[in-house]
Amino acid sequence: GATLDESASWWTFDGREPTAADYDAIGSTVTRTMTPGEYTVRFKTVYDEKAYEVKKEKWFVLYGETVYVNPNCTRPAVPYASWETAATNINDALKCLVAGSTMVVSDGVYRVTSEQNLNRQVTIRSLNGPTVTKFTGSRPFHLNSSLATVAGFAFEKLDMWDGGAMRISNGTVSNCVFASCVVQNGGGAAVYMKAGTVV
Repeated sequence: GATLDESASWWTFDGREPTAADYDAIGSTVTRTMTPGEYTVRFKTVYDEKAYEVKKEKWFVLYGETVYVNPNCTRPAVPYASWETAATNINDALKCLVAGSTMVVSDGVYRVTSEQNLNRQVTIRSLNGPTVTKFTGSRPFHLNSSLATVAGFAFEKLDMWDGGAMRISNGTVSNCVFASCVVQNGGGAAVYMKAGTVV
C-alpha cells in the first residue's frame, strides 16, 4: 500500500533548508538564529514514492526583539527591527509585537484604530518622553497582563464611550500624562483601573 516516507519530509524557507540548529522543535518553531523577516515557506514530503509540496508566501514571519516606530521612516519593512526600517504607525508595529518584545516609539502624534489588548509580556515605550510622543483619538490600549508596560506617552484629547484613556486590568503605566480626555458614559477620564500600577 501507499506509505509516507517520514525521512523525506522537510521544510524550506525562501529555498533554504534549515539545519537542526535552526529549530527549537523540528518542523514547528524556528529560533532567532534566522534573520527576522517574511519568508516563503514550503513543506515537502515523499508519499508512495511521489513528491508533494505545500507552499505559502509571506506566511512565516520571524520577529525581532525590538520593534521601532518612526512616522518619518521612508523605508519601513517587516519586522521593523531598526530605525532604518521602522514602522510609520502604531497599528503596523503592533502586528509584530510578540511576547517578550519591546516597541520603541519616536516623536509624533499617534492614533490607534481600535483598542489593543496587551495580555502578554510586552513593553511599549517612547524614545523621548511624553512631551513629544502623544496619543489622540480613542483609547489605544487595555493592559491585561502583570508583565505589560506602557511608558513615556501623553494621552491628549481622547474621546471614549466608557472607561478612561488607559484601561488597566493589570500591568504598569509609567511616566505618562493625561490631558483633556473625555468619557461619554462614566469611568475615569484618565485611567480606568482594576489592578496594576501607575507610577
